[in-house]
Amino acid sequence: MSLHNRKSLEPYIRDDVTFYEHQVEGVRRMWNMRSFLLADDMGLGKSIQTLTVFAIHCQQMKKKYDQDSKMLVVCPPTLKDNWVDEIEKFTRFKYVKLHGTPALREAQIGEFAEMHGCKILIVNYEQVNRHLAQLNALDFDCLAADEAHKLKNPDSQRTKAFQKLRIERNFILTGSPLLNNAHELYTILDRIQPKQWGSYWGFKQEFCVMGGYKNKAVIGVKNEHKLVSALQHVMIRRLKSEVLDLPEVQIIPRIVDLTPLQRKLYDQAVGELKLDLGNSEMELDNPATKFLRLKQICGTTASLLESGEDSSAKLDLAIEDAEEIVAKGNKLVVFTQFRSVHAAYVQRAKVLDVPIYELHGDVPGSERQGIVKDWGNVQGPAIIVCMLQVAGIGLNMTAARYCQFIDKDFVPALNQQAIDRLNRIGASKTQAIQVLEYRARGTVETRVESILKTKKNIFESIVEQKEFQKRIAREIMTDIKAAMARVK
Repeated sequence: MSLHNRKSLEPYIRDDVTFYEHQVEGVRRMWNMRSFLLADDMGLGKSIQTLTVFAIHCQQMKKKYDQDSKMLVVCPPTLKDNWVDEIEKFTRFKYVKLHGTPALREAQIGEFAEMHGCKILIVNYEQVNRHLAQLNALDFDCLAADEAHKLKNPDSQRTKAFQKLRIERNFILTGSPLLNNAHELYTILDRIQPKQWGSYWGFKQEFCVMGGYKNKAVIGVKNEHKLVSALQHVMIRRLKSEVLDLPEVQIIPRIVDLTPLQRKLYDQAVGELKLDLGNSEMELDNPATKFLRLKQICGTTASLLESGEDSSAKLDLAIEDAEEIVAKGNKLVVFTQFRSVHAAYVQRAKVLDVPIYELHGDVPGSERQGIVKDWGNVQGPAIIVCMLQVAGIGLNMTAARYCQFIDKDFVPALNQQAIDRLNRIGASKTQAIQVLEYRARGTVETRVESILKTKKNIFESIVEQKEFQKRIAREIMTDIKAAMARVK
């Protein structure tokens, strides 16, 4: 839908750009905030809204003071090309993307400094510390921090460097401002409202329920009404279900029984403190390690056996489902958090005789966007097999309406982000996204679902302001250990 009563923002925003209603509303609200948190659901166009707010800023500064403006975009490495695409598609801004060796990047910063007109510099979070003095010397008007939940740890080098950027107008972007608990909001709020939130420790004491070992673990949230009230003044958040006419995502559980070999390894891991892997044994005296190994066994025995034998009820069914999906000419996205499961799926999928694309940690960030484009543009059916950690954010996969989760992450927001690669602006308005979730019956994967639901409730109570009935009351791993003792 076009922007009602829109005045031209040329030469900044192209006159032929059209906006959805929620984007119009978002731009109007954000323009009246000096700094803000744009927490729209993934796929609702946070970047175009941010670029438009910057365009209005440029227009006003040019009109009032005859000055050109500069914006610094800080994002994960995999999203830098995405920002380039958005800038070229929607705007006429000049830009520079920082990449290459430190010496090359310094030259690029120098090139940016010499450019005339309103302009944008794109960097990733890890580059900020190395070039902090140069970036501050450029005297940016605005800062756009994309996927800002990456800043949740105030003690990390990434966050410390980011907080030293001297830019007064801050546009904080993330569809998942809170991944696990309330303390993860501190850096975001402190950036938007400097010195209003005290210390990180004080913030945790005010809004977090502490427990666990030596009372140092965050196990819940308190004073949420105060936190929600504060967020209302700085945050804009809309859900796809509220603003887009998209069919509801269909979640289809696909429950399997472990193969005999999987069950043998699984029972061994549950009942003993070691695993027989063939020519060696693996000790399992740590609950977290034990839980991880149990999840890997549910994926495929190739995850652990030295022989590499791939016995997997999940993958047996997943490939059968994939065969049916691609036979009808559809594209398919596959997610897993384990590299061994990724490799086993790819090997099995070769019998389907369709193009197979891969995204994992060994694929350079600069190439990932291109791989997704190639997969989306290929004629006919194609499969892209992705590591959740690599492909969960910043990539547009609307070419597919079928998705397989061979396993899921502990963080519900990361699983949702993966789904939102498909379910976003540009997706079909008539055909629902179908998500097939593979789980092994009678295993700890059932416990994962319960934990994910609990974490999601905490997120919704603070960020989306919904009622919830229970909170995390004990450390997750303590609960998992007790659950494992009952599974035999």
